[in-house]
Amino acid sequence: MSLKDVYYSVGVFPLLDHVNFEIQPKERIALIGRNGQGKSTLFKLMAGFIKPEAGEIQMKPTTKVAALSQELPNFEQKTVYEIVASGLEDIQAILVQYHHLIAHPTEDESWLKEIQRLQQAIEHHNGWHLQERIEKTLQALELPADVLGASLSGGWRRRVALARALVQEPDILL
Repeated sequence: MSLKDVYYSVGVFPLLDHVNFEIQPKERIALIGRNGQGKSTLFKLMAGFIKPEAGEIQMKPTTKVAALSQELPNFEQKTVYEIVASGLEDIQAILVQYHHLIAHPTEDESWLKEIQRLQQAIEHHNGWHLQERIEKTLQALELPADVLGASLSGGWRRRVALARALVQEPDILL
């Protein structure tokens, strides 16, 4: 990713005044500064949440950017697994349904048919790889898959939000 002559203001006051820099693969960068100096705005620009008033942000079309919000997420009544899987927008609903049904098996024939339907959908979307990615991310961060996110402390919620970002395998994590 490269920023070239990026300008962004709040009212008449420039917050980012012709910023230039590049992020190379495997690079780790720390951004420090006082409150109100434009760190969060810079991240919002890099994540694509807002557009610069001038200048440009360039990156390959295949570059994935994931961002952690400064605010703690409200997870309502979703399990940790569901929250982490939500990072995989395109197939997450199928994987969540499958995970839920496997966790609550029945002898019912409709349960078997639904499992088979979901398995076919997962295969069609190369979802077994994604299922494995979710499970590895949960293991790496020592997260309990079936616990409700709303019951977690602030630190654990932050860890779940990090897992949701990491499961995307982003090129840039903000």
